[in-house]
Amino acid sequence: MRSLTLKLTLAFLLIGIVIVAMIGIFFSQQVRQSFDQFVLDRWQVDVIRRAQTYYEFNGGWDNFGTEPYIQFNDREEGG
Repeated sequence: MRSLTLKLTLAFLLIGIVIVAMIGIFFSQQVRQSFDQFVLDRWQVDVIRRAQTYYEFNGGWDNFGTEPYIQFNDREEGG
């Protein structure tokens, strides 16, 4: 009888560990996906803000695609 109790205890422990691991993996993926979406949203807001600043600074879209990002970034920040 003792052997059966040990086997059942080990089986339940193993099942519990597997379930906890699966839940951890699931939530890890959800957090990663949410963080990636957050970063993408922030990047889009930054691009729109920089495009708006470029338009206001230059009065139009002339040479918008040809001006290097670093130079525009430095000029916008006063550098």
